[in-house]
Amino acid sequence: MEKAARGLLYTAKPLTEEEHRAVEEKFAAVTGREVSLTECQCEELLGGIRVELLGRVYDGSVQAQLRHVLAVLQDKEDRHA
Repeated sequence: MEKAARGLLYTAKPLTEEEHRAVEEKFAAVTGREVSLTECQCEELLGGIRVELLGRVYDGSVQAQLRHVLAVLQDKEDRHA
């Protein structure tokens, strides 16, 4: 593997050690690097996680999912207007 990558892991609630390790392993597989994530509890997240790693943001938060649904609904409304 290439050089280790450090990043931030934002969560709505603390993860167990197993959950944290699973997230790091998933991103290690994606990036081909050893990954070390510092966990930060973020009360604004309703659920899910957001990861900042190697200059990218991977947003799996509930807010991101809701924004996507809203954008799809607005797009459909615009097409029917």
